[in-house]
Amino acid sequence: MKTEDLYDAIHATPFRPFSVILPSGERMHLHHPEFAALPPGKRSVSIHPRGEGGVRVLDVALLVGIEYDVASPAGAIRDEEGD
Repeated sequence: MKTEDLYDAIHATPFRPFSVILPSGERMHLHHPEFAALPPGKRSVSIHPRGEGGVRVLDVALLVGIEYDVASPAGAIRDEEGD
């Protein structure tokens, strides 16, 4: 994956929650941009997974892609996981 694509997704206005797809097929969800750090020009992203504690540092070049959450209608009630 290109660093610029992930940087743009994290800094999009308005932000849209998404998951990054790891080479193993595992998905790591990012529900808010403040839970990720990807400095411009760097190739590692730090993600603080919700409910897991700790931090995951990932090489952006090894990520398979981004999967955006399905948009919900304005005013819809979302559960704890953001669904």
